[in-house]
Amino acid sequence: MKKALLFCLSLVLLAAAQLQAAPANVNFTSERGVPFNLRFDGRALTQGGARQVHINRIAPGVHWAEFAIPVGYGRSINYRTRVFLDPGLETSYVLLTRPGFAPELRKVAAVPMRGGYGPGYGGYPGNGPRGNQGGYQNQNDEYDQDDYDNRPL
Repeated sequence: MKKALLFCLSLVLLAAAQLQAAPANVNFTSERGVPFNLRFDGRALTQGGARQVHINRIAPGVHWAEFAIPVGYGRSINYRTRVFLDPGLETSYVLLTRPGFAPELRKVAAVPMRGGYGPGYGGYPGNGPRGNQGGYQNQNDEYDQDDYDNRPL
């Protein structure tokens, strides 16, 4: 009986390992090109200031992002916030730094990742007839290629 229970438990653990969530990507950009230093989940990712940061293949869920924005004379404003990353999506945030207002991190986009994650992968809806795996759909794609080739001149 113990061997059967151990076997069943090992099958459940093996199945759980196969069902891991798809990784996520994240982009941070400053609104007007203001340099910032970024600590993501306690790890320093930039030194000396960056205007744009891209992080590949991280675990989805809640993360901490801490920004140090230089304001001159060796001083900086520290801004810490939580970000939520959906599995299989590439999320883009913009750091807003406007005079007279506190810094703000605004989510501007969440598109499916390329490379097998997102629409059409693992039951996500949205896989079109052409097998669109990317996050960009051509909005001017009104006609099929056959219709375009056979159009009157």
